Amino acid sequence: PSITKILFELSQLLPEHTWLTSFEYTNREVALQGLSASAYDLISLLENSPLFAQTSFVSPVTKDVQAGVDRFQLRAQVQLKP
Repeated sequence: PSITKILFELSQLLPEHTWLTSFEYTNREVALQGLSASAYDLISLLENSPLFAQTSFVSPVTKDVQAGVDRFQLRAQVQLKP
């Protein structure tokens, strides 16, 4: 899939109170960093998409106390599921 399709899918999937601070696409894998009101929900949101699989956090989710949101880093394989 094209980078445009991947970015469009992410923009549709990510909840309103989720912001990406970093996006990287390499070797059919996306690496996302950002802030979210509920970072733990992101895994299932991406896994339910036909574009993403094997989604996991790269590091522990931490709480940004000042902003009141979760700080996350995750990776997902990019593929087309049947």
